[in-house]
Amino acid sequence: MKFIKHKLLASSHSMGEFYDKLENLGLNIYHKKGIPLGIEDIDGKRYSWQKLAIREKDFEMLNSRHHMKQIHQRLDKLEKLQKIREEKENHLER
Repeated sequence: MKFIKHKLLASSHSMGEFYDKLENLGLNIYHKKGIPLGIEDIDGKRYSWQKLAIREKDFEMLNSRHHMKQIHQRLDKLEKLQKIREEKENHLER
């Protein structure tokens, strides 16, 4: 189950993406009072985040990656807008 932390979590950019990857493998998230506590395999065996060596800081890093991805996407959009403006200005100057 080490692949969950080292492959799935490490390559995910958000909690939703991480959960989707788990579900695609037939692993469900189990909750207690609305809080996700770990995963449950097809046979109903449960593995806590602690047992999977996934700590709160790992989820915090996942959230940080998600925010950084959003920032990069916004920057890309701003750069595209700036390029369009510059092209329009250059076209008007002619």
